[in-house]
Amino acid sequence: MVNTSFIPPPLLSPNLQTLLPYCDAGNELDHAKALDLFDDNLQHHTLPKSLGEPVLNKEQYDEYLIGFISVFKALRVSVQRHSL
Repeated sequence: MVNTSFIPPPLLSPNLQTLLPYCDAGNELDHAKALDLFDDNLQHHTLPKSLGEPVLNKEQYDEYLIGFISVFKALRVSVQRHSL
């Protein structure tokens, strides 16, 4: 993973156990790898609801990712730590 300031802790929370591989999948432009991280009951909501976008199931979200990934070929995700 491209990373400039974030050092993962020795024990990852469940959220980080999912987020870090998801970022890697995005950087690799691998929608199947990203989708494998989600439960079969996935529901993807677009906010704000006023946009009127439908809730996507896992199969529909996969189609969304396939179309979306091509737009971001040059984008690289990095995780950084920010102090509050």
